[in-house]
Amino acid sequence: ALAGAQTRYVGNLGGANVVPPVVSAGTGAVHARLDPATSTLTVDVVASGLGGTDTGAALANAASGVNGPLVFVLSGSAGSYSGSGVL
Repeated sequence: ALAGAQTRYVGNLGGANVVPPVVSAGTGAVHARLDPATSTLTVDVVASGLGGTDTGAALANAASGVNGPLVFVLSGSAGSYSGSGVL
C-alpha cells in the first residue's frame, strides 16, 4: 500500500444488525475510512425508513450479534450522522 493510503469500509444497516435483532423497514449505509498513519476512523451513516424519530448514533466495538463498548458518538440528525475518533 502507498504511504498515507486510507482503508475504506462499506456496510449495510438494517433491523437484523441491531442487538437484539428487530423487524424494521429501516435501512441504511455506513461508509468508514481508516487512516493508518493516525489510527483515526471516520464514519458516515445515512439511514431512512425508521419507525420513529432517530435520536442519535454511535459506534461500538464488538463481534457481530453482541453489544460492545462505545468507541465514539456520531453527530447529526434526521438520518445523517458522521464522526471520527482515534482507535
